[in-house]
Amino acid sequence: PLNAWWFLPFLKTGSIHAQEIMVKENSLGMLLSASRQLGNLQDVLRLIHIVFFKDMVTVWGTIYFSAEFIILSILAPTIAISSLLFKPPRRIICFAALAVATLFLAKGTTPPLGELFLWAFQNSTFIMYRNPFEKLGMILPLGYAPLFGFGVSSIYFWLKERSSCA
Repeated sequence: PLNAWWFLPFLKTGSIHAQEIMVKENSLGMLLSASRQLGNLQDVLRLIHIVFFKDMVTVWGTIYFSAEFIILSILAPTIAISSLLFKPPRRIICFAALAVATLFLAKGTTPPLGELFLWAFQNSTFIMYRNPFEKLGMILPLGYAPLFGFGVSSIYFWLKERSSCA
């Protein structure tokens, strides 16, 4: 209930349409701006809020932009995606579908398929996803986690089988 601050104004008014008219233009501008800043597919794939890291350079330095940290942040999605190469069971495919759907929703209006997200935003009644990365990006680790676990175990058994053959 405490996180419903964005939804309560719609319930308080008798008409959702009245709220939509008041907020639609500002929300579209915010959506486009947030997508431009946070919707880079590479950053969303790596689960990185790039604006936060850029703003904190004065505090933490540039360590998060070093090659080591970039490789580490690419490793998890790479293992998660590679799990699909090892004949995953159906329940793992469902998590892959969740991850892909969330990935394309969290990146907002940026390519690819950004035009589809923009169309859905402009033609829907609810304007709750003005900042899709922050609202929907938290679902992406839920899709990644089983894929990552299956990928690590599949790679382990694949390497174990290869080493015993030698």
